[in-house]
Amino acid sequence: MRICRACGASASTGVAWCPQCLGPVDPSLVPAPDLGPPSGPLPERPLPTAVRTHVSPEPSAVPRTSRWRGGPTTLGPLSRVLATAVALGLGVLVIGALGGTVNPLSVPFVGMYAFGAIRFLLVVWGRDRVG
Repeated sequence: MRICRACGASASTGVAWCPQCLGPVDPSLVPAPDLGPPSGPLPERPLPTAVRTHVSPEPSAVPRTSRWRGGPTTLGPLSRVLATAVALGLGVLVIGALGGTVNPLSVPFVGMYAFGAIRFLLVVWGRDRVG
């Protein structure tokens, strides 16, 4: 009888690979004999105590967020205002180049641009952690 190195399943003697997990079978390993329950009392060991990790000194500390102050992943106020002006100005220029809202080609563009511009501005003006 052989024992699988990976899962510990027993395999027949002529097999090089485990039929259960397909891992290599070690021919030198044989199953350990069942020794039964331990005799006599078990040694006394103290139970592990719970370990608290980092605890904030202020239990009710609420993270500060801001739309105006630039955080680690957002722009500052000047860049946000500039991004808004570019998004709106680009929309006006492209709609004007298409012939205004009278041109039938500009109607679907206006809807798609409005959706895209709103999503862009929501990301630009989103709150971010500061301080």
